[in-house]
Amino acid sequence: MAETDPHRGETEPEARFEQPQDPVTALVRGVRLWKALARLSGHGVPGTPEVRVGKYVLEDVLGEGGMSVVFAARDPELGQAVALKMLKPRMQREQQERLLREGQALARIKSDHVVRVLEIGRHEGAMVLVLERVHGTSLDQWLARRRPDLDGILDLAIQAARGLAAAHRVALVHRDVKPQNVMVADDEPAKGGADPSSGTTPRVYLVDFGLVSEDEPEEVAADGEGVPERLTTTGALVGTLHYMAPEQANHALTDARTDVYGFCVVLYEAVFGLRPYADGPRDEVLAAIRSGRPRTPPLRSRAQRQLWAVLRRGLAKDAGDRFPSMEALLVELERIRRRRDRITRWVLAAAVAGAVAAAAAVGWTMRKSEAREHLDACLEEGRALAEGIAVDAPDDERLTRKVEAYRTRWQAAWLGSCEAEHVPEVKAEPLTASDRGGQPTRACLEEGRRALRADLGLLQGASASERVTIAEGLRLGLFPGIDECTRAAMGPLAQGYDAQIQTEIDNARRSMLLDDPEAAAAALLEVIAVASGLGNRPALARAEYTLARMLRLRGAGDIDVLIGHLRAAKNAAIPAQDDVLLLQVHLEIARVHALDESGSTSDARDAAQTASALLERVAKTLGEREERLLRATLLDVEGLVEFADGKYVEALSLHRRAKAALEESRDPDLDEGVVRTTILINLGRALSQVGQEAEGLKTSMDAIEGEAEVYGALHGELVEGITGIARDLYVFNNFTDAERYATMAIELAGRGRRTVEPRLVLASVLLAEHNFAAAEREARVTASVAWDARMVSSAVQAEVLLGSAMFGDRQEMCQTMLDHFDRLVRTVGEGGFKNRDALLAQVLDARMKNALECRRDELVLADVAASWPLVTAEADRHDLLALQGQALARLGRRAEAILALREALRGESAVPEVRRDATLALAELLVRDGESRDEACELVRGVSADNKKAQVWSQDRCR
Repeated sequence: MAETDPHRGETEPEARFEQPQDPVTALVRGVRLWKALARLSGHGVPGTPEVRVGKYVLEDVLGEGGMSVVFAARDPELGQAVALKMLKPRMQREQQERLLREGQALARIKSDHVVRVLEIGRHEGAMVLVLERVHGTSLDQWLARRRPDLDGILDLAIQAARGLAAAHRVALVHRDVKPQNVMVADDEPAKGGADPSSGTTPRVYLVDFGLVSEDEPEEVAADGEGVPERLTTTGALVGTLHYMAPEQANHALTDARTDVYGFCVVLYEAVFGLRPYADGPRDEVLAAIRSGRPRTPPLRSRAQRQLWAVLRRGLAKDAGDRFPSMEALLVELERIRRRRDRITRWVLAAAVAGAVAAAAAVGWTMRKSEAREHLDACLEEGRALAEGIAVDAPDDERLTRKVEAYRTRWQAAWLGSCEAEHVPEVKAEPLTASDRGGQPTRACLEEGRRALRADLGLLQGASASERVTIAEGLRLGLFPGIDECTRAAMGPLAQGYDAQIQTEIDNARRSMLLDDPEAAAAALLEVIAVASGLGNRPALARAEYTLARMLRLRGAGDIDVLIGHLRAAKNAAIPAQDDVLLLQVHLEIARVHALDESGSTSDARDAAQTASALLERVAKTLGEREERLLRATLLDVEGLVEFADGKYVEALSLHRRAKAALEESRDPDLDEGVVRTTILINLGRALSQVGQEAEGLKTSMDAIEGEAEVYGALHGELVEGITGIARDLYVFNNFTDAERYATMAIELAGRGRRTVEPRLVLASVLLAEHNFAAAEREARVTASVAWDARMVSSAVQAEVLLGSAMFGDRQEMCQTMLDHFDRLVRTVGEGGFKNRDALLAQVLDARMKNALECRRDELVLADVAASWPLVTAEADRHDLLALQGQALARLGRRAEAILALREALRGESAVPEVRRDATLALAELLVRDGESRDEACELVRGVSADNKKAQVWSQDRCR
C-alpha cells in the first residue's frame, strides 16, 4: 500500500483559498491594499477605488480582535472623521446583540466625556457602529509619556468620573472600567473640566461600553490584560481581571458601585504607579480581590494621604461600604482638587508678595497680630466654658474623677480647633467653616458641654434613691462624644445637627439615666422618624445604632429586631459617609451574632472582617486614644467569634492582643473601662477553656471586682462575660460563687432574652445543690422567656432542667416528671427545628437518667435504642451503654448487664457521675460471685476517692 503524506495538499492554492472571505476581512484587506498603493504613488493609483461602507470612506484599520474590527473613516459629505466598529459575521447572535446594546447605550448617555454614537446599521450582514472619532491615546499610554503631577491626574480622573456618572444617570453600568477604556484626546481641551480656569487640560473620553448592563447579571469571560475581546461563556466572570470588583469575581449582581470600584483601581494605578493587588497568576489575583484587602501605597504627601482615604472607601470589599454613587465620589475628588487649587493660589500669592516684601512687611506683621488676637480670644472662650463643666460636678468622688477627665479632653479638643482655624502664618482672617471646619467642631463641643451640664443637673432636687440611680448611670454611661466632634465638619456629617433631633436625643439620654428604657426608646424612635423625614442620614444612623445597643443591653427585642436596627444604621451611615459609626455598627453586629446561641458565627465573622477593613480605612482620621480603643475592641470581638466557633487557642491569642492594645495607659472614662473589663473577662474564659482553669477564673473574677471598685457598680455590657464566669464556676463545681455570679448577671440583664443564659446557669446550680423547689421555679421562668424569644436550644435546656427539678428526691413527682418529658419529646420531635436531632438527644438523655431513678427500666432501654442513632461521640455512646447496663441489671438480665457495663467502662465518659454509677452497678453484679469480689473492689477503689457512695460501698464489701 502506498504511503500517504498527511500534509499533502496544504500548500496548494486551491487549499489556501477554498474558504470564502467574510465581508469584514475583505474590507480589512482592501483598506490595507489601498494604503500600500497610496504610499507607493504618493496619492494613490489611478483607477483604484476607495473602500467604502455605505457613505463612509475607510482610511485605516485602528484595531482588530477576534470578534470585531475598528476602522478609521470619514464622512465625505460632512468632512467628519468617524470610527466604524464592525462585528464579524461569524460571531454568534449574542455578540451581535451585545454590540447593538453598546450602541443603544451610548446613544442614551449625554456627556462630553463619553464617545457619542452617530449611527447603527449593517454591511453585508455585519453589524456596524458609527462612533465619534477621538484622536488620542489610552490613559495608560498617555500617563507613560507625560508623567503628570497629582493635579494633572486628578483633572483627568474627574472628567472620567463625570462620564461614568452620566452613564449611571440613565441606569447604565460600564462594568469594564480600566485605563485602556479611558481615551485622552491629543489636541482637544476639556469642556467644563476639573479646572475651568485652564484651557490646556486634555479632554477625556470613556470608550468600549461593550459590557454595559442595566443593573442585570450577564456572564462574560474575564480576560487577562491586553486581550481586547471577551467572549461569552457560561459561569465566567464579567470585566477585566485586575480592575474587577469583588462582586464580579464572585459572579454576583453588579451596579453603579461596581464602576466606583473599577474607577478607584484606575486612579490608584495612575497616582501610585502600581495596582491595589500584586500581579500574579489569575487565581492568586482573584483570591486577593475577593479578600478585600488592597495594599497601602507609598504615601509621599498630605494630598496623597487624603486621596488614599477616598480610594480605600471606593475599594471596599462590600459594595454597601463604598461610595453609593459616582456623584458622591466626585464630591470628594473635587474637594481635594479645590484644596490643591487653594494651596497653589497661596503659593503664587506668596511669590508675588515676595517681590514687594519690603513694602508689605508692616502690613503682614499687623495681620499676624490680628490673627494672634483671634486665637487668644478663641482659647480664652474655651477655658471659660471648660471651667463651667467642673462647676456642676456632684459630691461623688468616682463621678467627679470622670467629669474631670472629660473636661481635660474637652478643652484639648477646643484648643486644637482654635489653632487649626487661626493660623497666623497662613491667613490673618478666620477661615470659613467650609475651608477649615473649626466652627462646626466647636459647635459640637459646646452642645456636648450643655448636654453634660443638663445630665448632672438631674441630681439637683432628686430623691435619695433617684440620686443613686442617676449617679450610677452617669458613672457607667458614655458621656457626650468628643472624638466625634473633631469629625463634625467632614462631608455630610456637617449637616447632621438639627435642634429638634438633638432635643430628642437628650431626652433619650435623660430617660436612661432615670432608668426608664421605655421613654428612652420612644425618644429614639422620634429621632428616627424626624431624621428620616428630613433626610438627615447622620442623625438617623446614630439613632438607629443607639436604639439597637440600648435594646441589647436591656434584654428587649429578639435577634431579628436588633439586627434590623443595626442594618438600618448601616444603610444610613453609608451615604452619610460616617465610616467610624459604620465601624461601630459592624462591631455590634459581630458581637450580637457571636454571643447569641441562635446567631450565625459566619455572619459574626463577616461583620468582624468588615469592621477590620473599616478600621484601616479610618485609622488616619482618629485620635491616638480613639484608635487604640477601637483596635482593642475589634480584637476582642474577633476573639469572641473564635470562642463561639470552639477555637479557644485562637480566641486566647486575640484576647491577649486586645489586652496589650490597652496596656499603655488606663483612662478613668467608662468607655475604656468597660472595654478593658470585658477583654479581661473574655481572656479569663479563654484561659479556662485551654486548661488553665485557676488562672482563667482569677483573671475574670479580678476584672469584675476591679470594675465594681472603680465605678461603684457594674455595666450592663458585662452580662455575657459574667454569665460565662458563672458557667465556668459551675462546671468546676464551685457552686457558691457560680450562684453569686449568675445572680449578678440576671440583675444586670434587665429582662427578656439576655436573662435566659444566666438563669439557666442558676437553675443548674440550684439543681446541683438539691434545692429542687427553687430550681423548678427558676427553670419555669427561664423556659417561658426562652420560648418567647425564640431561643429554642435554651428553651429545651430549661425544660430539661425543669423536668429534673420536678422529680429530684420527691418520689411522688415521678410520674409528673415523666409526663413532662413525654410532652417535651413530642414538642421537639414534631417541631421542625433545624437542630432537632441534637435537641432530641438532649431530652432523651435527661429522661433516661430520671427514669432510672424512678425505676422505669423498660423506658430506659427504649430511650437508649432511640438515642443510639442520634449521637456520634464515643463518650456519649459509652454513657448510653452505662445507663443500659444499669437498667438491665435491675431487670435481672445479669449477663447482658455485665457485658454492657464492661463495654461502657472501656472508654471515656461524657458525664463522670454516669461512669461512677456504672462502676458501682458492675461491682454489685460481680460481688455476688465470690470469685469476682476482688475485681469488684478494685473497680470501686478507682472511684471512691471523690465519691461518698463508693466509699460506703467499699467499706461494707471490701474489708
